[in-house]
Amino acid sequence: MQADILATVHAAASPGVVLGFEALRVVTLGVRAAGADLVVSRSALESRGFAVVDVDRGGQATLHNPGQLVIFPVWEMRAIGARAWVEGLAEITRQCLLEFGVEAHWKDAYPGLHTSRGKIMACGVRLKRGVSTHGIALNVSNDLNEFSLIRACGVQNAPIDKLGDGRNLREVFDVWCNKFRAHWG
Repeated sequence: MQADILATVHAAASPGVVLGFEALRVVTLGVRAAGADLVVSRSALESRGFAVVDVDRGGQATLHNPGQLVIFPVWEMRAIGARAWVEGLAEITRQCLLEFGVEAHWKDAYPGLHTSRGKIMACGVRLKRGVSTHGIALNVSNDLNEFSLIRACGVQNAPIDKLGDGRNLREVFDVWCNKFRAHWG
């Protein structure tokens, strides 16, 4: 789906589309992923119901599971610039979290948003001819214990946080989209 939207944006038929979804169990390995990013073998992950997929985004290993909101803005961002784009995605997400009473901040050493209890948002994008694909993964009500199966973003046993059980993913996505519109105009 991202590839089809990317082609449409490259053809200047659209400024972009923001995709929001709940992924099935999958571990994605970005272009900087190494074998050590998997704490257990691929076959052990698969036996636990996870697909393991190599992807063309930046970053290392990321785990997606039910209850996590994945947001992929396939967006023309040539005029914005790569650094401002990633900083903008983080700020939009930080503002969204504030709407739900959660304070978070960016950590340069461990890219993503972190609360006082751990990482709540991972970010990994790919830029192709001025258009961004991939995006963010926001822990909302997912099972955080499953992160022990990988070195999330290259860090073993990193503390992970979530927005909270009982949160509706659609509601969180709607708030995020409103923040996106307000931020990028």
